[in-house]
Amino acid sequence: MKSTAKLAATLAFGFICSLANAQDADIVVFIEDLTLPSHSPASNFTVITESDIAEGGYSSIIDVLERNSSFRASTDSTGAKRSSAIDLRGFGETAARNIAIVLDGVPLNNPTLEAPNLGLIPLSQVTEIRLIPSGGGVLFGNGAVGGVIEISTKNQNGIYRPSYELNGGSFGFAQISAKHSLIGSDYVISGDIVEQSSDGYRHFNDSDLTAGRLEYRIDRDFDFSLSHLRSLDQRNAAGASTEAVLALDRRDSSINDRSSVNYRQAITDVKVGFNRGMNHYRGTISHRQSDQDGKYENPSYGNIQQNLDLVNSRFEISSLPSPESTLDYLAGVEFTKGKYSSLYITPFRKQSSAAVFTQFTKQLGSLSTTVGGRLQSVSDIMDNGFESKANLRAFDIGIVKSIGEIDVYARADQTFRFATLDEQSSSGSALRPQIGEELEIGLRASNFSSRVFTIWNKDEILFDANDSSQSIFGSNINVDKTHRVGADIEVTFSPWRETDVTTQIAYVDTKIKAGSFAGSEIPGVSKTQAGMTVNTNLTDTVRVNLSHRWYSSAYAITDYENDLGRHNGYTTTAASLTFIQPEWLFGFSVKNLFDVTHDSYVYDSYGTLKRTPAEPISFWLTFKYTPE
Repeated sequence: MKSTAKLAATLAFGFICSLANAQDADIVVFIEDLTLPSHSPASNFTVITESDIAEGGYSSIIDVLERNSSFRASTDSTGAKRSSAIDLRGFGETAARNIAIVLDGVPLNNPTLEAPNLGLIPLSQVTEIRLIPSGGGVLFGNGAVGGVIEISTKNQNGIYRPSYELNGGSFGFAQISAKHSLIGSDYVISGDIVEQSSDGYRHFNDSDLTAGRLEYRIDRDFDFSLSHLRSLDQRNAAGASTEAVLALDRRDSSINDRSSVNYRQAITDVKVGFNRGMNHYRGTISHRQSDQDGKYENPSYGNIQQNLDLVNSRFEISSLPSPESTLDYLAGVEFTKGKYSSLYITPFRKQSSAAVFTQFTKQLGSLSTTVGGRLQSVSDIMDNGFESKANLRAFDIGIVKSIGEIDVYARADQTFRFATLDEQSSSGSALRPQIGEELEIGLRASNFSSRVFTIWNKDEILFDANDSSQSIFGSNINVDKTHRVGADIEVTFSPWRETDVTTQIAYVDTKIKAGSFAGSEIPGVSKTQAGMTVNTNLTDTVRVNLSHRWYSSAYAITDYENDLGRHNGYTTTAASLTFIQPEWLFGFSVKNLFDVTHDSYVYDSYGTLKRTPAEPISFWLTFKYTPE
């Protein structure tokens, strides 16, 4: 697949826009956006800004999340690294269904067992990422048992500047993107376009990505925005492969594992926001549609065809920050309706849900207390008339005590996850909703944080490849009880001027406490992980970043019996060098600096242990021009 013409057209577009603005006296414009939330989640969370991304030498959203999360990511078995499941609290194989991923307020979790395809979102479109490990069940609802990842493409700082970016790297990677705005007296029209092409680090792993976003905003006593984001990913996927094939060539795969897919996604959202008195009002309605069509190289496997339509609406009222007020509050309602179909699930499965939620934070001197709750009703309907209904609740109670420059906090919350549409059987008994009960205690300061957490799950939903009650490929089941207990610590210090060193150690123990897998550990979870990041300003314009991470071994994905032994303990190192000027940025980065060989292991329903080899040493070049 070649996209040279598209890349050239995108570059020409950016160049023309740059010339068009060469005569503008003032390109940088600040506009406050009232359609953005005015509240923060009640949790200990990490914010990754647009400048952090630009200066970190990252190549994709997956790359950002892997280096900033506490736990190991579960790489997907396609080898395309599009749908890696990012883990925040030791969920391993099930992280894809237990981490709620939200893009501009739109839920991205799929009705299938696969993780959201984050490769559809070019990194040049991202303005902020939040990692919320706990306390997300009230605000985000379903699937927040293991945490929440919020991704935003909206303008976060209110500053509108054109931007043009050119990227290149190993394995034929090339990307060109342009971002521009037309600013009137009370409106803004902003848009960006991205063209990306790659040969892939494995055979039969090339891809072309086209993505664009357009937004129209009215800026008056109320704010209104209409946004449309569209992506097309045309890719070949090598897939997981057997040890015998990889022994001959680690870039290769067997024909049975290869597939070709055209993945389309379109997201449209309408947002309204305004302030009245001491309150902020905000409403959003979004529509997400995604389609997959393709085929497996092995003709006996058939074609790939999936379709998703999802409508989400959310309305909320929250208090505006005020030095005189000691009470912050948030209340809202949310409605979701979607349908899903594929060649293997005919013709449609439908799901609808309604929720009401509220959260209060009371400040009493140095003590802050948060209480929140959510009630949600969900209904699944299969085309043959089979129906599953559930009424669920989430709550959180948190206390933060400030002692000097240190915050000591404790949080207890209940979360839930109901089965995705292809997890529910079309006959027989419906899967019971998964309920998580969690406790977290920790402390944080500007250069130090530490926490201890425990999670008890009742009726956790797992996929058992050896259970043929639903299909020969395996079945989804409820496991009565599972337990996770973990701790992590992060320390930042400056051994010398203009240098920050951040060290992190994380530990988690996972156990299935009841059911057929009692005594086993959750597959795909490394018990111990550690990392060190060094950021150095060599000069006012030159910055160096070194990131080194170590992961202990883990059981293969779907090996719930733990009878294959542990696999794949490894280290990985990344380095970047960035030159920064007021109007331009040049970056050079290297991933897997020491070319460490490691795999992601998958145990399939036929009893075969398969592997997806990691990307070898690779480099990445970035040039970004942002005129002032």
